[in-house]
Amino acid sequence: MIIIITDKLLSSLIKILLPFLLLLSPAFSYDYVVLEVYKDDYAINEFAKELANELSKIQGYAPQVTYSYKKGSAIIIGGSYKQIDRFKIVTNTTDGYTITRILGNNKRSYLYGISRLIDALRTGHEIPKNIEVKPLFVYRITGTVGLNNLTQWKEFCKFAIYYGYNGIVINSVDDIITYENTSILSKDIYDIRKRNFERYKKMVEYADSLGLDIYFYNDEFRYTKGEEKFVEDICITNPKFWELERLKYNELFRKFPEVDGVMIRIGEVYPKKYQKSFEIGKYPSFKCSKLNYTQTLNYFVKNMKKIIVDENNKTYIQRTWSILFNNWHTDVNLYKKAIDNLTGVIMSVKYVQGDFFEYLPYNPTIGIGKLPQIVEYQCRREFEGMGLFPNYLGYEFNDSLSYIGSDIPGVWIWPQGGGPPQVENLIFFEGYWKWIDANYYTVSKLLWEPHGNITEIAIDWITWRFGKNKVRYLLPLLLKSHEIIKKGFYMSCFAKPHSIYKLFHLFPYKRFPKSDSLLKKIRQYIDLLPASVDSDGRLQAAFYHIQWCTFKPEGMLLVAPVCIDEIPKDYEEATWALNELNKSYEKVKANIDNETKLTVEHELALLKLMRAYRKASLLFYRFQLTGYPKGLNEALEDLQSSLSEYHSKYSSKCQIIGYATKAEGGAIIKCKGIDGAYNVDELKLFLKIAKLLKIPIIPILLIILYIFATVITIKVRRF
Repeated sequence: MIIIITDKLLSSLIKILLPFLLLLSPAFSYDYVVLEVYKDDYAINEFAKELANELSKIQGYAPQVTYSYKKGSAIIIGGSYKQIDRFKIVTNTTDGYTITRILGNNKRSYLYGISRLIDALRTGHEIPKNIEVKPLFVYRITGTVGLNNLTQWKEFCKFAIYYGYNGIVINSVDDIITYENTSILSKDIYDIRKRNFERYKKMVEYADSLGLDIYFYNDEFRYTKGEEKFVEDICITNPKFWELERLKYNELFRKFPEVDGVMIRIGEVYPKKYQKSFEIGKYPSFKCSKLNYTQTLNYFVKNMKKIIVDENNKTYIQRTWSILFNNWHTDVNLYKKAIDNLTGVIMSVKYVQGDFFEYLPYNPTIGIGKLPQIVEYQCRREFEGMGLFPNYLGYEFNDSLSYIGSDIPGVWIWPQGGGPPQVENLIFFEGYWKWIDANYYTVSKLLWEPHGNITEIAIDWITWRFGKNKVRYLLPLLLKSHEIIKKGFYMSCFAKPHSIYKLFHLFPYKRFPKSDSLLKKIRQYIDLLPASVDSDGRLQAAFYHIQWCTFKPEGMLLVAPVCIDEIPKDYEEATWALNELNKSYEKVKANIDNETKLTVEHELALLKLMRAYRKASLLFYRFQLTGYPKGLNEALEDLQSSLSEYHSKYSSKCQIIGYATKAEGGAIIKCKGIDGAYNVDELKLFLKIAKLLKIPIIPILLIILYIFATVITIKVRRF
């Protein structure tokens, strides 16, 4: 039987089949990716190949990456567009072929445009037809990261471009300076730094090849025996000090002409094993001179600016972060005095009034003074589990970026920085880094699309990292995750009223009315404490902040007097966090991979343990302060049970937070070969003490301590 296909029949078949064909085929298909600019550039070619690869997953074949073509649908990279880092995508139809063109101004802008197309394909969207895109900030800096080799560094640099950054931070200046043609350094240190130089040279060259601005980071002042001998008197008013600094930074810029600038911290300094440190931005460093605190800061920045900006024509970024309680990082008056009459410097501040904790207001120094600022953000929150658990900060980042506004010229986004430097949960490479990446991806999007739809960004990220079929399961967990952390990891009864850094007076000289109870007096003392009880790295208010992996029950001495009237409310918040995570997990566990499941299971175990500890410790201190024992024995038994359950599944050998490197059996974390969860040894100690102390002795100890402090204060005043 012969079927004759007439024009009319063919037309009818097309009408019937067309809707189905459209469903099966992409809206666009491209035959070529054409490079009209930077044809021989490695980065442009690599990104073009990646775009072709992503297109092949959608349209079933890879378009050819070429420099010219005659006929067909094409994505053309080339064409001029206004201003650096901006790009434009335009789409037209010519002779029935789709032509999408990326217009740019510099190499970075073309790379950003290609990345935008790649991101659209990875997240299940059509390639954008006609858009104009400009970043919200001039400076979009990322890093540093503890990368292990050059291959990882190259991959991270590519991600920096893909995520829309134009600057990257490398740590640190002190690792590579040899003081050429001098005998300042010993031979062993000289050889170490010379080897480091060869590695850093390749890192700098690659970052520069992508068009990234490069900033070297350094803590000031760290010094070796040889440097100490050269300077003689370690003091910023000593001319020999500045002679050494000039040698150091002149060598940096001479060896690395590609470097665009430096970023310096002086308020928290960590020397290496062969170094000592002199914290210029922290008391008592300034005792070496007659300058006071703000004069010291001003003097240092002014002299450093001469070397970096005036003599070498590089960018100088000065961080204000300090672990002092009253400092130029959070105090507007001190900040104003410290930067008085300074020019040519960019100041860098954290976006909150203190460290990256919850319940802190925005940093009041943002937008103060005439000097430009960049604002710092942390994607792996060091006080909230170090990225080990889901902790999505999209809403918080969006709100804070709206607050700082476009008048601030820049941001510095930490993809994984902060916390113990010994080991790293290496984003993109080692450990379970996806929860960190959720924040990194989101905040990077917001730097280009302010006031973006957080839910849509979260959906895009899940689609890319897990697949579109996982969105319905993971989205509720992700969007609720930070509220769970906030209620499960913090005690709001203490955190809310103590959210602003105050002057630290542990035992101030103060008279109280005789009618005041001891508990009321203790509470008045605590009202004078700083927001973060652990902000000096020594004291910690139990789960108000979980710092590193160590529980600090002694911190509850400070929290308990504030919170013992709110024990039911605190337990309710802890229970809400546990129940919400459990409900989310039950819905998602059958549809996620094993490693992702283990991260949530660990958080559930930890939240259960924290809830038990919060209640037991508050009841214990209530008993100690008031003599009221109701519920204490039951709470201690619950803590014992939760502690045993947690400890049986998760080891506690690791003395810093467990960095998830792989899933092995029931444990999800490894610390360079050492099994590690959270250190719970101090909780065991608390249990022993709580069971031994059958009578309230803390009031007696506090009365003795109060009398002692009062006597000492009176003697000091008389003197």
